[in-house]
Amino acid sequence: MTDSIPSPILANVRIMRALIAKDWRLFRLPIIGLLVAGVGCLLYTGAFFYFYNFGPNRREHWDNSAILVSVIQNAAHSAGFLTALLASTFGGVAIAGERAERTADFTALLPVTRRQVIMSKFVSAGSVLMVFTLFYALIFIFTFNFSEHLFIRNYPVAIWEWQIGCVISFFGVAWLVSAFTTSAAISACVSIATTMGALAWMSVYMETDRANRYVDVGHRDGNLAMVAFTVGLPCLVAGTIYYLRRTAP
Repeated sequence: MTDSIPSPILANVRIMRALIAKDWRLFRLPIIGLLVAGVGCLLYTGAFFYFYNFGPNRREHWDNSAILVSVIQNAAHSAGFLTALLASTFGGVAIAGERAERTADFTALLPVTRRQVIMSKFVSAGSVLMVFTLFYALIFIFTFNFSEHLFIRNYPVAIWEWQIGCVISFFGVAWLVSAFTTSAAISACVSIATTMGALAWMSVYMETDRANRYVDVGHRDGNLAMVAFTVGLPCLVAGTIYYLRRTAP
């Protein structure tokens, strides 16, 4: 079967497999962080459910099924936000981390193009972040019909719009800063400060102007998503263009 594949295509496939494997090793700590964050949210909310149902101060009159749904949604929502927050570490490690570990110098000696390197990083980081984010979002959306909270029942998708935007924003800003520095920590910190600052500004603006324009609570998450995408996408594009034109590793 592989004999029918032209040798240049087969060579490119092998190169991409090697680059993706290298980037998976590069992202091993952020991936471990995502797993720890997800398990931590599950354990914390599970302990909450146990305390209110079987602890010394349990609430006998509470609906256990409603509490369980709320616990699952809180765990998914919290884990989803932590996934977005940890996206900054992926963006920071992607370029700056490679320079710090000196693997960028080794990659520069290989017969690979910058586009292949960029594509490998996007596939490696993007696939992990997408799987975690969609997993938590599907859990949240699947259980929203059982929720007693009117906001969650009416806006299950809107709640996740801004979190998906946050993933792009946290990753994009860190990616841009990472292209200019050799410190993944600085890139992640700048990304967190920039994204959180933009979201805080929009939140304050909506609170002060809610009487006129933002009466519907669904607008809140939509506008937060808009801000996150507006911050993240240009940074992602600018960082990619700079990295492609950069002469140094």
